[in-house]
Amino acid sequence: MYVFLMNIYVKGCLIIRNRSEGSICCGILTLFIGELMKKAIACFGDSLMYGFPFGKEQSWLTKVNEMNNNIIMLNYGECGASCDDIFANMKNTVLAKEVKHIMFLGGANDIIQNRPQNFTLMDINKAARWALEQHYNFGLVLLWFTAEPALNEKIGNLRAKICEQFNNSCQLFDLQPAIGFTASELTAAYLDGVHPTLGTYTRLAEYAEPLIEVWLNGGQT
Repeated sequence: MYVFLMNIYVKGCLIIRNRSEGSICCGILTLFIGELMKKAIACFGDSLMYGFPFGKEQSWLTKVNEMNNNIIMLNYGECGASCDDIFANMKNTVLAKEVKHIMFLGGANDIIQNRPQNFTLMDINKAARWALEQHYNFGLVLLWFTAEPALNEKIGNLRAKICEQFNNSCQLFDLQPAIGFTASELTAAYLDGVHPTLGTYTRLAEYAEPLIEVWLNGGQT
């Protein structure tokens, strides 16, 4: 007889803290967790992944979970993170062995912080290479155009470089159609020019959900 401690995470949040005695109960819980985590995607990124300013429970990741029970988006977003921070978070996070997919969203804070673009691309490349070396399927979400014209020129340039460099090496997700492209659409989509409204987070989830399900099932979007 032994004591078995297990924390169960769904939507990036602790939902069950279990203290079980006995190998039978432990075995059942382990099997359950294993099957659950096969549907999981570990999502690393900045405040746009986290769901700022509303929190993880209102993020587009959580909304994808709510729309499709066959997808579990584990939210490891960190507000203010640049791509080097996101990569460090990836390496330092212990994932269940059944998790086979990692999603990465970053670059906006690199631009805001005036980091050289080649540093940002190098960090993304390190993250992609590390994920593949660890036998993860790596998905890269293109950063979104904002309601700030001064940022959008740099964002457009970085998006183009990411597509050029990573199109053949990992799965790219372009969710911009859910936000829009015109000045009026972009203005309406954000609270402060950069962070989405609740409605925009919902539209992002609606657009992303079928693409993510295809990827999770082994297809290319």
